[in-house]
Amino acid sequence: MRLGHVLAAMVCMGACAPPDPIQEIDILFPTPEDDFLFFDDEGIGSTLLVVDIDGFTLLPEGDADPSLETEGHWHLFVNGVYQRAISDGFTTLVEVRGLTEGQELSISVALARDDHQELRDEEGNPIQSTIELTAAPVTAGE
Repeated sequence: MRLGHVLAAMVCMGACAPPDPIQEIDILFPTPEDDFLFFDDEGIGSTLLVVDIDGFTLLPEGDADPSLETEGHWHLFVNGVYQRAISDGFTTLVEVRGLTEGQELSISVALARDDHQELRDEEGNPIQSTIELTAAPVTAGE
């Protein structure tokens, strides 16, 4: 009977181990309901961007182990163009210049290891989140 318990414990050690953490990043603000990015008379618009991150630890560049997919930073993209890496929090200011009325904007964020390699899920898709906004001029009284 003891041998059966030992064997069951050994099987459970391999099969009952906690699953690897699932890394996720989501844009919390702006929300899909906030579908406009307002810009001034010089064509400059800005918005606060807030993200939620699960299964991943933010660390300053050089402090994270690049072989681990559970620590690093996140990348910011505007219309598919890399803007910067953020490792010091869950918020950043996004500023876009040269906006015109009705212009479509895409703001994306993606998790990345310390070596700037972006993380991918089991199907090979980037672990990222995107929000679509439309540029609109600020009018008097708003």
